Amino acid sequence: MKSRPGLLRARDYLAANFNERISLADAAALAGLSPFYFHRLFADTFSETPHEFVTRLRIDHAKSFCWPAITASPTSVSTPATKAWVRLAPAFTR
Repeated sequence: MKSRPGLLRARDYLAANFNERISLADAAALAGLSPFYFHRLFADTFSETPHEFVTRLRIDHAKSFCWPAITASPTSVSTPATKAWVRLAPAFTR
């Protein structure tokens, strides 16, 4: 991977703030790129789009809440999903 400090800075920002609302334009600005080019370069560099990256982080974070929630109430997945900012339970089924 060619060194792209702006792209790495934006990825680190996304990782540190995955539980916040982050626009593509904001992430692109951190990288010093247009939103279109940032999206394309991010996907080419990290093999996932910025949205996929943030969603994966949110789901991974939610997994840490799932086992206790499932043990307490096997039908309740919405609580850990809400804590991790995953708005749709179907994200857990993919």
